[in-house]
Amino acid sequence: GIPMGQYVADVLAAHVGHPELVRELDKEVLPLAM
Repeated sequence: GIPMGQYVADVLAAHVGHPELVRELDKEVLPLAM
């Protein structure tokens, strides 16, 4: 799994303007979070 700090960093990156980073993350992490 991904450390929570890394997850938060990726979410922040999305808001800062790096959605391509988060698209990959969403596929792996969001199903687990839900």
